[in-house]
This record gives sequence, C-alpha cells and structure tokens, in this order.
Amino acid sequence: MPAGGKRDPGASSGRGDSIRRVPEQGPAKKNLSRLERGTDLSRIVAFTDGVFAIAITLLVLQIEVPTGATSASDLLDKLADQSPDFTAFWISFFVIGAFWISNHRFMRTVREFDRGLMILTLPYLGFMVLIPFTSQLIGEYSGTFDVAMLFYVFNMAAMATMALLMQSHVLRAGLAKPCLLYTSDAADDEYNVV
Repeated sequence: MPAGGKRDPGASSGRGDSIRRVPEQGPAKKNLSRLERGTDLSRIVAFTDGVFAIAITLLVLQIEVPTGATSASDLLDKLADQSPDFTAFWISFFVIGAFWISNHRFMRTVREFDRGLMILTLPYLGFMVLIPFTSQLIGEYSGTFDVAMLFYVFNMAAMATMALLMQSHVLRAGLAKPCLLYTSDAADDEYNVV
C-alpha cells in the first residue's frame, strides 16, 4: 500500500479481488450542484419582490397618526410638525421603487442563478430592508445631526455596491442571457430586449 494509505484503483489486494474506485461526484454532489445552480429564477424573484414590498410598507410606519387634535387647524399643525417624516417617506419610497425597477430589469437579463448570485442577493436585500430605519433617522434628526444623513447615504452606497457586485458576478459566471441585443424600431424609436 502506498504511503498515503490509498491503493491504486487498478491494483490487486493479492487475494484475487480488485479495489473498486468510488466516483468523486456521487449522486449527493450532483444533487447539491443542481440545488445551487438552475434556471428557475421564480423563487429568487418572488423572495426579492417580497422583501421590497415589506420594506416599502414599513416606511409608512415611521409616520405617527397625530393624537389630541382639538380642531382642524390643530390637526394641520400636528401634521406640519411631521413634515420631515413625510419628506423622508416620499424620498425613500421613490428610492426603493427605483431600486426595485433596476432589480427587475437586471433579473430579466439573468438566464440562470448560482450560489454566488444567491449569496450576493442576501446582503443587497439586507441593506434594502435598512432603508426604513435610515429613513426614520432622517425624519427624526434631519437638521439636528448630520450622522442621520450619513447613515442614509452609506446605506444607499452599500445597496448600489451590492447591485454592481451582483451584475458583475452574473457576467463573470456566464449567467446572463446570451442574446441580449437592443434593437431600435425606426417607427417609434422604442428599444426592445430581443
């Protein structure tokens, strides 16, 4: 027997039987790679859309319903006091919407997924779920502390970075659809994905 303790696959044990080599890629490994790579993107898209929907819904929870108003003008004053919260809500609503549209367009270019894309998608969604929190920081502390704005900007930069990493991974790993050609229809100058 060799020093490493393994026998040569074709060697005889001296008793008339030979050692059968077990393939390195058995059924378990084949099933694992099938689970980590595939063309059915519906679960990834549904999960991503669900997280976006939850995050955009959480934005409204930072706006409190005014209590104790004794007149219409009092209610308007209390609502006006919450104008930073409303501003943060609308900014973040459109930011999340823009990221969702961008992600939707990106996923239309993806032919298949792999483990790397799934791993990169998780922190992307993690930073996206932080938007309601960082938005509330702006609503509560805008004009008081620049740190609130710094957290919001960092969160947006982290999301954009993760989106770029996802796109880069799809291109490097060959997961993009091969026939993404943009053609211009001369009649209406509309661009279509072929």
